[in-house]
Amino acid sequence: MFHKRFMLLTKVIDDLLEPLLYYQFDFNLYENGQNIALSNMLFTCLPLAVGDACFDQFLSIYYDMCGEKSEEAITAFYEHLEVMKEAAAQSTLPMEWELEVLSMTSVIVRDALEDLPKSTFNPAIPAFFSLCVEWGRQHARFDAICDDSEPLERQADFFTAIAELEEQAEEQQVMGFGNAQIELPLRLNTLAFSASHDSDGIQLTDVLTSALSYYYTKRQKGETDDEFFMKLDSLGFLHDFVSGCVWPTTDVTPESLGRAGDEGGHNPANAFADFMMRRDRQA
Repeated sequence: MFHKRFMLLTKVIDDLLEPLLYYQFDFNLYENGQNIALSNMLFTCLPLAVGDACFDQFLSIYYDMCGEKSEEAITAFYEHLEVMKEAAAQSTLPMEWELEVLSMTSVIVRDALEDLPKSTFNPAIPAFFSLCVEWGRQHARFDAICDDSEPLERQADFFTAIAELEEQAEEQQVMGFGNAQIELPLRLNTLAFSASHDSDGIQLTDVLTSALSYYYTKRQKGETDDEFFMKLDSLGFLHDFVSGCVWPTTDVTPESLGRAGDEGGHNPANAFADFMMRRDRQA
């Protein structure tokens, strides 16, 4: 499940702020779920400090910058951050420090943009990866059938290659922090693609996904008196269908995020890269 506007904000944090803090200040933002806490706080507070329109423009300009990767787009993004600082200075909700930290990412933005794939904003790939990790915890091996998705089909060889590393690995390796850890290699056996009208399973999944999206949207907006929401809520098991949900909440502490005691672990991005390089050397 992906909340599109919130996902854009988490991308700002993951793509720009996290590498700045990690490489410039040796600070790991992933420990104790600090990246999620910061994203939740900014998603709630920034619109109040600068206005909804200014905040939405911030997300839109970031999206454009990642697509264009031009000097003009970079300039537009950081100029808009200055506009946001001015707006925040007039607000009773002080956010100048947070915005200044985001402005500091200008020193690494070009390197960060260079590494971003074209599919960086397509949720299909991280969603499928997250599901593969979750299914691997429940099954020794599994087969996956996906609806036709061009970005996902382009990455089919990538997922298959990670799964085939099972033959090279003596045991699965765990990376990440706490309940955000992942295990590699994936336990994916086969990956096939099918049009939704040819698969009953995909059609059922579409219905469930639509219901879940409706449910979480209403809950996030506080519209819990909605008739259909209440019917869905009365089922009592919708959460069982959700794994790796990227959705805003008001949780900002390790305890409320379920991430207390996550100090031990690995930066997931770096650990994954190290894992792949080790496997390449062994191949």
